[in-house]
Amino acid sequence: MNDDGVSKEGKSTVDPGAGDNPGQSAPAGKVRIKLFGIGGAGMNAASRLATENLGEVDLIAVNTDTQALTACGLEKRFLVGETVTRGLSAGGDPEMGRRVAETAASGFDNWMRGADVVFLVTGLGGGTGGPVTCAAAEAASRTGALTVTFAVLPFSFEGTRRQKQAEESLAALRKSCDAVIPLPNDILLQQMGENAPVLEVFRESDDWIARGVRSIWSLLTHSGQINLDLGDLRQVFRQKGGKTLYGLGTADEEGGVDAAFKDLLMCPLLHTPEFASRADHLLVHVSAGPGFAMCDFQETVQRIGERFGRDGHLAMGVVLDGQFSGRVEICVLGTTEIDRGRLDSGRRQSRKQASPARESGQALLSGAGAARGDGAESKKEAAAALKARQREFGFDEDERRGFFDRSESNVYEGEDLDVPTYLRRGIRISP
Repeated sequence: MNDDGVSKEGKSTVDPGAGDNPGQSAPAGKVRIKLFGIGGAGMNAASRLATENLGEVDLIAVNTDTQALTACGLEKRFLVGETVTRGLSAGGDPEMGRRVAETAASGFDNWMRGADVVFLVTGLGGGTGGPVTCAAAEAASRTGALTVTFAVLPFSFEGTRRQKQAEESLAALRKSCDAVIPLPNDILLQQMGENAPVLEVFRESDDWIARGVRSIWSLLTHSGQINLDLGDLRQVFRQKGGKTLYGLGTADEEGGVDAAFKDLLMCPLLHTPEFASRADHLLVHVSAGPGFAMCDFQETVQRIGERFGRDGHLAMGVVLDGQFSGRVEICVLGTTEIDRGRLDSGRRQSRKQASPARESGQALLSGAGAARGDGAESKKEAAAALKARQREFGFDEDERRGFFDRSESNVYEGEDLDVPTYLRRGIRISP
């Protein structure tokens, strides 16, 4: 990296902006946010966000493809892996993507400095998105930044190879990121209908990412009547590795919170296997006009807690602002814990310690039955001893109870049967 934060291998295409220093710290009390659009899908979404009024959020495009990076409208651009790809794309090869990620690690360390929150926007299933985004997430984690990733998943008709690569990347990202928010293209296509124009479908994906980034940015940068800040967000995402719950709902003031809650329930991001159905740590943020009633806020939080929460941590906030006059917006964020079974580790340990005593008792019963011969009494004792030797299945002794490893895809005549029929065939289901 040179003095202005530009990778040496990207001098010809990267322009971080005059006087920009990626390692510069933010003023005290101010949250500094950086967003990296990684790969083709990530850069498209980041370019869409450039039209949003997001204050001083740093938008950085990252790619191996010199031509695509040059055409990107973002001012800050970071070319990675030039020595690996010679300025071309990774060609959907994850192994080449991993080699690119290795060369980009030190560059990401420099770009991440000074950030409090890092958004990573990427498409999974190809060569660049998964490995390079993992490298970026690890760099952000090393700096202590809160890391939130929006990951676009491939269409089912793109083939099982891309689906499998996307699943592997998604699992790897969960280990490095505080929150991973998957956006399955199949769900977005189903929502819009099979006859929707291609550009409209991709624009819908970009719009969901824009709404998600905007809602979290608003939470971090706007002072509310009931305030939430970076500390609250860290509490929600305090454990890496679990699934994320994320949903957005909006309505006009005429419909009120009831309509916004119904819109939240219909949010497509809440209805995929990649998302948690309930959260151990839940955050509810409501934005509305100045006339929003306290009873409406109380009802909203209560309903969301009952529908999406467990008996765990819940943080809530509300912003009343003239900019939201005429509408109500609800943002729900949450995470699950992956080691809930460890809460009972002491009880499980005591059971294991007691097992030798049980085995000793079973041996005594068996011996007594053998010594007394073939009488009816000895048969009863022998049957009792046999029953005692039957093994109990300790379902609650597994620390990963309720979590299942992915099996191989069930592919028949080129179709993945694990994908619901209405998604495979692009059939739209009306709510």
